[in-house]
Amino acid sequence: YSIRNNSRSGLLYRGRLSTTNHLYFEHRDKMKITERILVPKSQRFVTNSRAFYRYHNDTLFQKTSWQVFGPYFAQIVWAKQQIVVTHSATLADAQRAIFDELWNGAKPFSNAQWDKIEKWQASPPKSV
Repeated sequence: YSIRNNSRSGLLYRGRLSTTNHLYFEHRDKMKITERILVPKSQRFVTNSRAFYRYHNDTLFQKTSWQVFGPYFAQIVWAKQQIVVTHSATLADAQRAIFDELWNGAKPFSNAQWDKIEKWQASPPKSV
């Protein structure tokens, strides 16, 4: 469960996260971890296949992201390079329910929209 902002900043923020994220994507694919990711309609970069994405109007998204995994709820503030992880099954379940409602109201990308979006390449970055 993930709501993401509309940029590559999560992958390449000041050039510091690209290696870590490359390893995460390798691990995600190897372990067959699935995701559902809500993004703004103006999204121009993705890191997974089309089935994992739906979009909402851009006004829902700010310069933050959040993720829910197991009993954890993570809030990411990109401008401050800050991640707050809360261990609370109650909070995680509440956020998961909110995500499910947003997901159900979101739209899948059309073929034309998807074709315009840059896709993550699995090769590691040349420099960090």
